[in-house]
Amino acid sequence: MEKPHKILIADRYPLHREGIKLAITSGPEYVLYTAHCVSGIDELQSQVKNNSGYHLLIIDQTLIEQHPEWSLKHLVSNTCITTLLMCDQLTDSLISDARHAGIRGVVERSASMERINKVTHRLLKGGSYWPKIDKNTRTTPVAPDHCVSLDDFTDQQLQIIRLIIDGKLNKQISYQLGIHESTVKYHLTNIYRKFQVRSRTQLVVSARHSGVTDQIRL
Repeated sequence: MEKPHKILIADRYPLHREGIKLAITSGPEYVLYTAHCVSGIDELQSQVKNNSGYHLLIIDQTLIEQHPEWSLKHLVSNTCITTLLMCDQLTDSLISDARHAGIRGVVERSASMERINKVTHRLLKGGSYWPKIDKNTRTTPVAPDHCVSLDDFTDQQLQIIRLIIDGKLNKQISYQLGIHESTVKYHLTNIYRKFQVRSRTQLVVSARHSGVTDQIRL
């Protein structure tokens, strides 16, 4: 019987972590795996220290950026795990830095589940993934084309956005805010419209691009 791959997913946001786990098994290349998730560098270090044998680390670039003492090369040398870097936008300099540091692949967070699945499978088989950047057509699909700020939302909508970022379900948000679940859904529809997104995962990513995420947590 095939043994499952051990995958470590490091990302600040619960929805992102769940999305990655779903992508690993939703594409044409089914991956049998067990996943452990962490939300910060300290947790990552502890997990690597106490649990050996990981086949792949999938990490959010912003986790590293939040720790000036860490670099991509530092990450590779301290974990010794095949690493896939998830980023908000591909750049030539990022790909160059990642290759020189020993990272095995880079993929945009907005990539399709099928793409993430294929890249994951390729790295688990010992390969690498270095996408080519088309400077004429490069876009960031999940980023809003218009400016979104805190002033565009009511206090209750901002509370809902914060709870969604924390991975809460509608029923949990309803209970925590003391409002009916239908009210949560009504606000969520308006929040999606303002961000021009269609899913919770897209909302979290779009909120990060617009800077609303950081402002909410101030």
